Amino acid sequence: TNFIYTIYFISYCLLIFFLLFLLFLYYFLVNLSSKLTINQGISLHMFMYCWLHDLEGGDTTGLIGRNGIEKLGYNAWKQISKT
Repeated sequence: TNFIYTIYFISYCLLIFFLLFLLFLYYFLVNLSSKLTINQGISLHMFMYCWLHDLEGGDTTGLIGRNGIEKLGYNAWKQISKT
């Protein structure tokens, strides 16, 4: 039973370490992005879409269909990108 408790303890320690690492990484990225944008007086806004055209097969998530016809979302994306 001591072996099982040791395995549980090691697993628990690894979980705590991993969670602390994720927390550190989160704060690091937030601080880095703030120092590069907000603290420099830059107001950065990003609007992205996964891809412009539909891919092969049954994919319909693009802003432009495989036949070249623009979808409604493409017009909204163009308006946002111009501002």
